[in-house]
Amino acid sequence: MPQIREQATDDCDKADGKMNDCHQVSEYLRDITLNMRVDEMKDLPSPDYMNHQKDIEFRMRGILVDWIVMIHLKIKLNPDTLFLTVNIIDRYLSKKQISRKEL
Repeated sequence: MPQIREQATDDCDKADGKMNDCHQVSEYLRDITLNMRVDEMKDLPSPDYMNHQKDIEFRMRGILVDWIVMIHLKIKLNPDTLFLTVNIIDRYLSKKQISRKEL
């Protein structure tokens, strides 16, 4: 598992001027951020996950991603949407065997 570095996080409440707001939990910001990063690292796709797929090939994933990029450009989505979509596809394919038809 890759090592997680703790990055400095600013007190997000300072900018809002809500330092005394009891609903803000900025004192837990570092712990929450670190926990989210640890959880994300647990589910990263294996770099060789396509070698474990029986019915689909790596080039098929490329065709799917090309199609998603075309749709993304056509409907002018946020770039983060594209990156997140490909990330979700890779995570899913690394966990589950699928058929060509399902892809």
